[in-house]
Amino acid sequence: MRDHNSINITLSDYDESGMASDTIYTLSGSNISDITIDSTTTINAFSDYVSFDDITLTINNPVEFEDLMPDVAKVEDMCNDYPALRKAYENFKTIYAMVHQDWKGRQDSQNDLPF
Repeated sequence: MRDHNSINITLSDYDESGMASDTIYTLSGSNISDITIDSTTTINAFSDYVSFDDITLTINNPVEFEDLMPDVAKVEDMCNDYPALRKAYENFKTIYAMVHQDWKGRQDSQNDLPF
């Protein structure tokens, strides 16, 4: 039965103090001078049921325009060396601004209630 004056503290993420990380500490008592501390060890389910022995990670370098957009500063720096890229980038920004305005209007109208 749980005492209405009890506080359970689970230290699942705190082990720097030397306390067992899989222990629940229960503080109970009716006043500050009557506090007792009991500990109950729990099952550490994660380490009991999960193994990382057979994991293989493959890390690939991200591909610009497929996995991520290039940094704006990089594109603008490249535009200083390549006038055709500068023109294409300016055209892109102009078209983007027009499409964005239309798209945002459509998003706002879809969120309007029909009544």
